[in-house]
This record gives sequence, C-alpha cells and structure tokens, in this order.
Amino acid sequence: TPEETCKLIELYRELPILWDAKDINYKNKFKTADALKEIAITLNTDSSEIDRKLKNVYSQYTRERRKYKAMKKSGAGKEFHAKWFGYELMSFLQDKNKPRKTREFGLEECQNQHGNL
Repeated sequence: TPEETCKLIELYRELPILWDAKDINYKNKFKTADALKEIAITLNTDSSEIDRKLKNVYSQYTRERRKYKAMKKSGAGKEFHAKWFGYELMSFLQDKNKPRKTREFGLEECQNQHGNL
C-alpha cells in the first residue's frame, strides 16, 4: 500500500548506510544486511522483500527524476509535479549519483607528480 511504501522510504532515509556512498560502512555487506533486517523487522517482513521493494522504489524515483530533468532541459515553463506519491519523500537521494568534480592533470603536472614514465 502507499502508506507502507511511505513508511519504508522513511526507514530507508534514516539508514544512510544503505544509500549514501560516503557512509563509512556503505560497502560493508554485513552491516548493510543488518540494516535491511532492521527495516524488515520493523515492517514485519523478510530482508529479501525489503531489498526488492527498495530497488523498485528507487527505480520509480529515477524515472520521475528523468522526467523532471527532461522537462527542465526542454525549457517547459511549467512547474514539475510528479505523479508518483513517493517522489518528494525520496528527494533526499537527489544528489546520490551526482558526479564529483575531478581535477584535470596536464602532462607536465602528471610528470611532476609521478615522475617521467
């Protein structure tokens, strides 16, 4: 139900280990499994069901996000209103896949740092 999905999203947001790549334990499979179990216990279901539902919810969010970006890029003057009820709740993931700034090295800088090859 939408109410259960909203509760799932709220619990997910409270556990950045599951969605924030900057979290120190983000890649720790044991700790992420524990976090999924924590949500599963709260919602009285099993971890695999939570994992499946989170993937579906995230996919739906990214679809809505693409629609927003396409509308913004096209210059449509309208304000974006997502049709999916969970879009605003998932807005904490807005910067999740944002590319980080990189530093470009010229040949000279690279040689200075790493020596001549």
